[in-house]
Amino acid sequence: MKEIVKAMWIQFRQTAVAVMVITLLATSAWADSDVQGSTDSTMIKRYPHSFIKQYADYHVDDHMLVTGSIEEVNGEWRAENMQRLSGHLARITYRIPDGHKPTMVLAFFEKQFQQLQAEVLFECQKRGCGNSNLWANWVFNVKELYGPDRNQSYRVYRLQQTGGDQYFALYIIERGNKRVYAHIDQLSEESQQVGDTFSSLQKGHKVVVPFQLNQRLEPALIAAIVKYLNQTPGSKLLLVGHSYGSESLPVLKSRSLAYARQLQDQLVVAGAEVDQLILDGIGPLAPLTAIEQGVERVELIPR
Repeated sequence: MKEIVKAMWIQFRQTAVAVMVITLLATSAWADSDVQGSTDSTMIKRYPHSFIKQYADYHVDDHMLVTGSIEEVNGEWRAENMQRLSGHLARITYRIPDGHKPTMVLAFFEKQFQQLQAEVLFECQKRGCGNSNLWANWVFNVKELYGPDRNQSYRVYRLQQTGGDQYFALYIIERGNKRVYAHIDQLSEESQQVGDTFSSLQKGHKVVVPFQLNQRLEPALIAAIVKYLNQTPGSKLLLVGHSYGSESLPVLKSRSLAYARQLQDQLVVAGAEVDQLILDGIGPLAPLTAIEQGVERVELIPR
């Protein structure tokens, strides 16, 4: 009887250990994975083997882009300089793999901005940036970014583009526990097209958007269209694709419908309801003389 009990105890211990190992592995795999719903910047690659710890993606009407060191005065934080911008803001916080120094991470990102020929608007390091607690909890609202002032660095870049300038704020910190985090704010500034799009849709006017297969519209433009749908109860939007070329009519109609579907997907991901969007693709059936801008396009028609 004692031998049976002993054998059962050994089997129980082995099973318990196996379960513990599996649980630890699963926890580790989960911890090292990106937070649900997050995505990388379309222009800047992540540091190798890092993962996204926090993520936010939304439209801003009055965003403060800090372009100077910061300090606390009478309980309020102040920056030496800042710019106020409107547009689409993506905030990404990366957890860097253990053993990688902040200088390595900074060099990795700086190289990418140099390749993009982005303009440096401001840069600081260590105590020259000000209080790390203010950066973490007031500027970025990410507690993991708080660490010793001597272990921080900050850069602000501007990339000039026809559709609207792109602004990047890069903050890197090594915490007291030696964990390294890199945070990127990417703000896509509203272009004139974005403001015109929202205003035109509100007035019931058609909006023409040049489009190609697999094209992604600027986030601020997508946000403006979704904003119109969300602020206009019961509204629907007709997405009509147009395509021209030497191919047969069925091919051109199919391609133009694909434009409308791809735009629909982008709008739904950004918060639009599927039943608000009506799709059609008419290929080359609209006369060229009626084209307002571009040829391959999707026309947005309020209903």
